[in-house]
Amino acid sequence: DHQNQTFYQRDYSGTEGGLNYLYSFSDKSNLNVSWNRVIGAWYDVSSTYSVTDTVSFTPSWQISSKTNMHLAISRSRANYFGPIEPYTTARFDESQVQSVGVDWSPQRSVTVSTSFQSLLRYSNSQLYEYNDKSVSLSVQVSF
Repeated sequence: DHQNQTFYQRDYSGTEGGLNYLYSFSDKSNLNVSWNRVIGAWYDVSSTYSVTDTVSFTPSWQISSKTNMHLAISRSRANYFGPIEPYTTARFDESQVQSVGVDWSPQRSVTVSTSFQSLLRYSNSQLYEYNDKSVSLSVQVSF
């Protein structure tokens, strides 16, 4: 429940939360399936807040005691509500994210991770559309 102190037109309320299910196929492989709903403020003339629903599937495989491979696939839809200006078109976005990565721990306190991600967003407003690909490499050292 959000109450704007200045403009009552920017007030909104709703329910958010999520469900998560983890299934282990074996000691070395599992699948995480989740659904989440998030409500957040978004201030422009055509909307006051957004409601985003996301479904994701994340399988992982422990290749060896030091190496883990993971895949993530998610799809989201964001709807924008509460226009301030009358007769505006309600915006919506649809996003798809796919990523694959490998984590390697050569020692107990060191983890090297790499991943490739592809993200595509479609919107009924072309200003918010994009297609992006990225690669990341990180090293984590614990003391």
